[in-house]
Amino acid sequence: APVLVTLEGKGLQFVEGLSRASVPSLDGYGRQKVRWIVRAEKPGKIEIKAATLNAWGGTATSDLGGVK
Repeated sequence: APVLVTLEGKGLQFVEGLSRASVPSLDGYGRQKVRWIVRAEKPGKIEIKAATLNAWGGTATSDLGGVK
């Protein structure tokens, strides 16, 4: 089954890509690159989720924006 990958965060503007991407079925530990270019008015957190009907999903968070 395909994997649905979503990118969420407050105030994101998608410059390239959509908030949801469908990835073809992957084997066990297979990988597929998904790329977004986003813009945000303020630094914040983004959440990336992967979900499929056949396996457990996954979630990752990352800080977005600015030099620290």
